Parts: sequence; C-alpha cells; structure tokens
Amino acid sequence: MTSYKRVSFIITAAIVAATGTLLLLGLLGQIHPVWADPAAITRYVAPGGDDINDCSSYANRCRTLQRAVDVATPGDEILVATGIYTCGGQAQVVYISQTVAIRGGYSADFSAWNPDVYPAELDAEGQGRVVYIAGNINSTLEALEMTGGATTASGGGVYVAGGVHLVISGCQIYSNTSVSAGGVRLYGVSDATLLGNDIYNNTAITGTGGGVYLYSSPNAILMGNFIHHNNTNNGGGGIYLGGSSNAASLMNNEVYANRANSNGGGILASANSTATLTGNHVYSNTANTGGGAYIGTGSNITLTENQVCSNTANTGGGIYLTNSPTVTLTDNEVFSNTANSTGGGIYLTNSPTATLNGNLIFRNTAARGGGVYVSAGSYGAALVDNDIYRNEAGQYGGGVFLFQSDGAALTGNTIFTNTANNYGGGIYVSSCLTVTLATNSIRDNLAGGGGGGVHFQNSHNAALTGNEVFSNTVNTGSGGGVFFSSSDNASLENNMVAENRLGSGAGAGVCLSHSTGRFLHTTIARNTGGQGVYLATDSTLWMTNTILVSHTVGIEVNSSNTATLDHTLWGAGGWVNNNDWVNNGVLVTGTLAANWWEEPRFVDYGDGPYHLDAGSGAIDKGVSAGVLTDMDGDKRPIDGDLNGAALVDLGADEFRLRHIYLPLVLRNRQQ
Repeated sequence: MTSYKRVSFIITAAIVAATGTLLLLGLLGQIHPVWADPAAITRYVAPGGDDINDCSSYANRCRTLQRAVDVATPGDEILVATGIYTCGGQAQVVYISQTVAIRGGYSADFSAWNPDVYPAELDAEGQGRVVYIAGNINSTLEALEMTGGATTASGGGVYVAGGVHLVISGCQIYSNTSVSAGGVRLYGVSDATLLGNDIYNNTAITGTGGGVYLYSSPNAILMGNFIHHNNTNNGGGGIYLGGSSNAASLMNNEVYANRANSNGGGILASANSTATLTGNHVYSNTANTGGGAYIGTGSNITLTENQVCSNTANTGGGIYLTNSPTVTLTDNEVFSNTANSTGGGIYLTNSPTATLNGNLIFRNTAARGGGVYVSAGSYGAALVDNDIYRNEAGQYGGGVFLFQSDGAALTGNTIFTNTANNYGGGIYVSSCLTVTLATNSIRDNLAGGGGGGVHFQNSHNAALTGNEVFSNTVNTGSGGGVFFSSSDNASLENNMVAENRLGSGAGAGVCLSHSTGRFLHTTIARNTGGQGVYLATDSTLWMTNTILVSHTVGIEVNSSNTATLDHTLWGAGGWVNNNDWVNNGVLVTGTLAANWWEEPRFVDYGDGPYHLDAGSGAIDKGVSAGVLTDMDGDKRPIDGDLNGAALVDLGADEFRLRHIYLPLVLRNRQQ
C-alpha cells in the first residue's frame, strides 16, 4: 500500500517535471475542480451518521455515501470520515449521476484530514462495483480507498461512462475484479484526470486493462500514479489505451509488476490511439508480447524520457511496436529487459516511419536482437544517435537485428560491447534491401561465429558511409569487422575498419562470401588474426583509394573470386603487411604508379578514428571517385601536400592543416 504522503511527493515531482512550478495545482489537499460552485453545500458522511439526515452538517451527517449523493445538488462537496462503506444491498457502493466532489481521509469528527491515518474505505465486498459514474457531469473522487469490486461486466473498481469530466486523485484502487477493466474503466470520457493514485492488485479476467482501461476517451491525463501488480488474461496488465483515445498523456507514472497473458504487461496502446508518454518508469512487467509496453494497430505514440527496464516477454521484452503509422521514441532508457525470442529491448514491425532518437538501450537480452529487433514491414525505420550497448543475443544481432526491413537507416549511433553467440555482435542484417549505415561508431562488439561488428546476410544494396568499425571480435569464424554473406552491391564510402580481431578464421577486417561490393576511400588497418580483406567464395570486390596496412595478409583472394584495387597504400615501417596479397583467384592491383609503400602516419590510431597526420603517404595520392567529403564531413579534395594541385587522399580521412592553439604563456614568450 502506498502512503498518501508518497503519492503527494510523486505528484509534486510530476508537476515540477511537467511545468517547472508548484503553483499549477498547489498542494494535493487543495486540489479542486475548476467547475466547483462557490455556493455549493458541504455534506458529511460518517459511520455514526443516519440516512434520515440531509448530510448538510456534522450534526446532520449521513451513514452512507449513496444518501449524500442522492440529496446533493450539483456542485456539492461530500466529505467522508474514516470507516468502511459497503454496498448495502445495492449493485455498487455509490452511483453518481450529478456533479459532485467526494473527498475522504477525515477523522470521525472531521476535525483533521490525513488519508493515511483516517482511511475512508469503499468496499463492495464482492457484491458489485465500487463506484459507478454516468451522465454528462463533472465528478471528483479524492483520497478514497476503493476495493472489493466484482462484476461479470467491466470496471470492477470504478466504472465511468458517458460525457463525464472526471478527476480521480490520491485514491487507492485495489483488489477489484471484472471481465475487463479490473480497476478503472473510462469509456467515452472526455478530459479525465487520474492524479497520484495507487492502483494495484486488480484483475481483468478475460478482457483488457487489468489496472486502468481507457477507450474513446480523448485528452485523458494520467500523472504520478502507481499502477502495479495488476493482471489480465488478455492485454494491458497495467494500462489499456484504445478506441481513438486521442491526445492522452501519461506522465511520471510508476507502472510495475503487472502481468498480461497476451500483449502489453505494463501498457497496451492500440485501436487508433494517440498518446504521449513522458517520464514514466515502466518496470518488472510481464507479457507474452511487449513486456513493458505494446504499441499496436493504428496508434500514433510518442515516448520521451521514459525508463523501461527489467520487463519480460517472449517477444519485445521492453517495448513492442507494430502497425503504428507514427511512433517516435526519444531520450528513453530501455535496459535490462528480456525476450525469450526476439527484441530484448525493443521490437519493431510493420511501422515504416518509426524513429528511435537519442535513446540509451543497454543490458537487454534475447535470442535474436538483444537490443533492438526491426522486422518485416518497417520500411524506412530510422535509428538515430542512440547508444546501444552491453546487449546480448543468444543467436544473432547482439545490438541490433534488421530483418526484411528495406530502407531502414542507422545514423550516428554508438553501438558497442554487445554480444551475439552466433553472428553479428553489433548489428545483424538479414534479407534486407537498401539498408543504410551512416556515421555510426561500432566498437568492441563480440560474435561467436562471424561479423563481430556487422554481419550482412542475403541483404543487397547496403550503403555504409562514414562508419567506424573498430576493435570488434569474432571467436571462430569470419569478418572480425564486417562480414558480407550472399549480399550483392554493397557500397562503402569513407569507412574505417581497424583493430578488429579473429580468434580463428578468415578476414579479420572484412570478409566477402557469395557477395559483391564497391569500397571507396576505406581505411583498413591493424586487424589481427586474419587478413585485412578476405574473399572467400564467388565474390567480386572493387576497391578505390584504399589504405590497407599492418596485417598478416593485406588481401587474400581465394579461387573463384575477383578483386580489383585502384590506388592503394600498402604501408611501410611499422605499418607494413607481412604479405600485401595472396592470390588464388583474380587480383588486379593496377600499375606500380597507383600503389604506394609508405607510412600512413595516423595521428590518433589506437582508439580511432585514424586521421592522417602531416607527411602521410596517403595525402594527395587518390583518384577522383565522386566522393566529395570525408568521414568527418570535410570536403574533398584539399591540397594537403601544398604543391598547388588538390588531389583526394587515400582512406577515409582527408588531411587538412589543423590549427594549433598555443597556451597564452607560450605565445607571450614568442613575442
């Protein structure tokens, strides 16, 4: 049971977070609806009262809440003293059909107000609903305990229907049971507000919404509520949003330890809902699909600055997104979720315009797609500027798994320290067309079988631009950095593939098998345990303006493969390859004038990104390949050797004279 003081604190925090001021609502005990009538009568209900009274004073207090509502006039306020109030043979404890405000938490003589000390308990004792509200009215329920509701219909605790404008604040709604909407049911309700309530241990037997059910209820606000330990054999263990519940807003709620046998252990949004979820903490929920949240058919949902953690599902441990025309996830933390099958942190399917921006996605676990799984129909889905790290996949795609997601784009993400037992420690791409990876940092990932950084399987026309694929590892297999398998027409521009490792296998930097690719301005350096580039079977590769240095073998072309290199730096000094090439197929390296054995002179190797320093053998050695910028977005070409002729550099970086700002004391000494 959550104390009223704690609820008050959460409300205050929610208000501060949402508005930056305490003046919006004031103290919880001072919240009154905007429709309060200054001429309203205050009525009193207490166990020692008598229903022959009109409840208009302490001396004339009533015994039952229903009597007070029946004699009230619109706008009246009803104060409820500590005690237990039951159905008294009726179908509910109280039926409300006119504008009233009901407030509990008063001492027996109404001289003190403290809901923790003076609980007002409305107990239906399993004989019906606790509260039934209907009609085009305004109603407030505050500081009440509502329990023991049971119905073979919906809304065991609070049932609200019609054009009600409703505020429920500081209430405890618990241990209610119904077919659907175990705790609170809002249907066709406009502008409802649930503020600082504790809603727990409610059950929806076969329908949706174990704790809270909103359907066709626009502009609803749920703020600062504790919604926990609710259950449903259907979907939406904690909260269900559906039926065009447009402009719903969920802010700073704690949604935890709820269970749904179907979808959305914590939250289920579907049936054309439009909602904004901000600052919620959704954790330790369980479902078959979407352990923390399930965003379903036709929903337009924005999730911002939520924490979604420690949830469990078969698919979509943290968040499951499907058939949603517009879904945006921004600045959320999605961590420590588990999916037995796919999408430990986030599962995305049939949502072509979904955008994940600036999220932290970490320590999630699944068989496939430990961090994020993007599935069929999510054409054009975008992952931008996310940190995806320390996720684990029992099979494929430790960080990200893309499956049949044509046109998906990963841009500016940092994908690091993820693990896949089989393929794709950082990213696994399967059966996709025209996937784009741009300006990502893919580092320190581990794969058991291949593609330590990125693995492409049966995925054509991939475009990789300006990525750092650095320090990834494959235990036994191929492609310590990148592995292309049965994937044609890969296009790589301005990528750095360095310091990746193989325990055993082939292609410590890049491996191609049954694939074709064109690499422009690639830096491939210091990959260990195998070749810098390895063509395994029936593959064709064109490489232009390449730095290929410091390997046991720079490039190995197996039989039935063809590689054509144009303008290549092979290294010198500490950067030589033991063997520049091994050729059992067809290898074309061009004329002697298009090959250089000089030092690359990287200024910042060891932790990347392998920029060129003055005097590098790569400066002004390239041939125009239509690439007008480098990996940092700096323009090409620049006259790096200052000979009056601007030619492009080899590799991913275009050297430029960088300004050096001396400390003021040194400049003064030089004057």
